[in-house]
Amino acid sequence: MKPRSFFTPVISACLLLLSGAPSAAEFDSQMKLRADAPGGAFTDREALTFRLVNNTPRPETYTVENRKGEIVAQGEWPAGDAPLTLKALPHGHYLLKTAPGACAFAVLPDPAARRVPADAPFNLDTHISWTGGDNASAGYPGEAGYRFVAELGRRAGAGFLRDRISWGPVNPARGEFRFDGSWNRSAAAVHAAGLRMLSVYHDAPAWTKDDPKKRMPTDLFAVYEFNRRLARHFRGKIDFWEFWNEQDIGFSDAAAWDYAAAMKAAYLGFKAGNPDITVLTGPFCVDTPAGFCRAALKSDLPQYFDVFSYHTYASPDNFPKLLEQIRQVLKESGAPASMPVWFSETGTRAEGPAEAPGLRRTQRAQLPAGARRRPRGAEGSGVAAAARGGARLLVQPHAGQRVERQQSVGDAAPRLHHQGAVHCVCDADRAARGGEDRGRAEASGRPGAALPPGGRHAVAAGLVGERCEGASHTGENGPHRSGRSVRHAA
Repeated sequence: MKPRSFFTPVISACLLLLSGAPSAAEFDSQMKLRADAPGGAFTDREALTFRLVNNTPRPETYTVENRKGEIVAQGEWPAGDAPLTLKALPHGHYLLKTAPGACAFAVLPDPAARRVPADAPFNLDTHISWTGGDNASAGYPGEAGYRFVAELGRRAGAGFLRDRISWGPVNPARGEFRFDGSWNRSAAAVHAAGLRMLSVYHDAPAWTKDDPKKRMPTDLFAVYEFNRRLARHFRGKIDFWEFWNEQDIGFSDAAAWDYAAAMKAAYLGFKAGNPDITVLTGPFCVDTPAGFCRAALKSDLPQYFDVFSYHTYASPDNFPKLLEQIRQVLKESGAPASMPVWFSETGTRAEGPAEAPGLRRTQRAQLPAGARRRPRGAEGSGVAAAARGGARLLVQPHAGQRVERQQSVGDAAPRLHHQGAVHCVCDADRAARGGEDRGRAEASGRPGAALPPGGRHAVAAGLVGERCEGASHTGENGPHRSGRSVRHAA
């Protein structure tokens, strides 16, 4: 699904962009200042050090503003080629300003000092296999790009990242499997960062179809075998799988019952390859659960998935109503009341109209005049209500789209910043209170707020290299298990 507007995450969030310390020739040409921390996402145990890049002339002075636009530090830039190191600052989002340019950054809790529980409600959709290898202008070429994105996820407090894989290159002919390339690199980087992964695919090679023009495979044994191989190969590195993507719109031309048949084959294959895997439906995505969704579910489908997946770009204040509709459709199909629901891709614009050209030609980004406006309370409360209702929420900006770097910055709206640093997105004080006793982010609208030990709410972020990706989610007590044995499934 293409986002209808730029996203606003539902908890304390920041867009983490580009940073590092390789040769200046690799940097984005518009970058003037560069933070030493990856993505400008400093932990509270790191020195706040910044350097001039791309032969930027030395400024005489600097100022540092917090997200409210208040000056919290100022002084003279060091002489010669010496970097600037600021005094320690509280957790929060900041903007370093100089005459040549500005650099946004954040101070976050050290990931080593906080525990992200397995059911942490907010995680990230990074498309890391697509974005990880495209970070040369960020100063992270090749393999380092995957580690860069994974590290941003770790610093953001994520528990797992969402990725993509492609059937065709992996299994180009019957019996031929090539598990190499970006998928192994992304899975390895995420695993090394101590995070878990959800992955999805929405393509199939021509040999799996009775008509090569179709999108959904019709060879159900091929579906079974491919997913069995996926689960087995990535066991221990990919813990969650979705079968297909938005099958009720343009990603598939199959009838609902044909999708249901393929979903069953995929489920059995996943479980044969790894019985412990959590299998999600392909995400349905029309504005309300409609005929396709109902027909697929009534084809005895609830026995063949552990989690129901959905995509929406409705305003967050509509989430409770949508979740109620989904629960009703699941009930009608015979699914257990305990069936988890994940919004595995969602986005919205809650910050109001934009004032300047933004990330894409079709998008607008906020400037300072409107940037400090907080999201409306109804939106935050809607997200919180959805969380209390047992839904996971994954927020994603524009998948796979090149970033047109923004020349100007504010400090509290969802947009990207051309200088290559973290960027504040929205307030945490509403969405972070989504659970009564699930841990509270003591943020009052600041990204990177300290979390109580074992607290349930992770700090969310969108991750951006040369492409723009991101997500977060919230959930209940773990995946539903249908109890159906793969051995006995027909």
